[in-house]
This record gives sequence, C-alpha cells and structure tokens, in this order.
Amino acid sequence: MDEKHEVAIIEIQTGDHRVYQSGSSVIIQLCWSSEENFISIGAKHFKFWELDGSSKGGIFKEANNMLGCCTAVNGKVACGAGNGEVQIWSANSISKNLKSFHKKAVDALDYCEPYLISGGKDALINIFDGSSFNHLLTINCLELLNG
Repeated sequence: MDEKHEVAIIEIQTGDHRVYQSGSSVIIQLCWSSEENFISIGAKHFKFWELDGSSKGGIFKEANNMLGCCTAVNGKVACGAGNGEVQIWSANSISKNLKSFHKKAVDALDYCEPYLISGGKDALINIFDGSSFNHLLTINCLELLNG
C-alpha cells in the first residue's frame, strides 16, 4: 500500500501521466465506469474521477460508507458495502440501494452481461438484472455444500 495514497493513470503508448493525485484516503479498489471516468473506493471513500484529474466525492446520505468492492454496470457503478448493501452509483451519488439481500459484508461483485452478481460473507450469491437491478435469484452456498 502506498503511504501517500497516490492514484496515477498513465497513457501506455506515451508514458504520459493523465491523472496523478495523492490524498489521505486508503483506496481499496478502482474501476472504470466509462472510457473517460473511473471510481476509487475504500473505507468511508467514494470518488468519481475525470481524466483531467478533477474528482467529486461520493454523497452517501443514509447509506453505509464502508465500501469493499466495485464493478461497472451499464454506465453506473455497483459497490458492495460492509453492512450487506449493494449500492448503485450514478456519478457521485447513489441512484439505487439494494438492501436486505445480504446479511453480512458484500465482498465480491461482477457484471456478466446481462447480470450483476454479488457475493457476501454470509455465503450468499445474489443475481440481479443488470439493467433494472431487480433481484432474480439467491444461491445459498452453505446449503449447497452441506447437501
């Protein structure tokens, strides 16, 4: 982990720095939301970045701010929270909060078109429609393993 909490985006062909910033927040993960934007997340941290280096902090309101994973979904970003929420972000604010599908932290998210898949420390896998974010299926891994 970098002590200065630096973020650097480098153009591979030229070696030029597109974004280079340091800050005080520990960053757990980055994900691209489009060709021109990316997101950084962590404990009490959500930041929406532009390639010119400008950024906007996330507006959590009532949502849990302990984020541990993220993935891009159709121009939005899904984030897994420590309390089991799957938060859907549009730019720097939450547009939808998928509550009560996990009882513990969500620590795995992936978008496999057309599905958003979440995995949690509660041994549950949830599958959502990647457009409407309607819940489609829950798989209890403990039940599968214990027969």
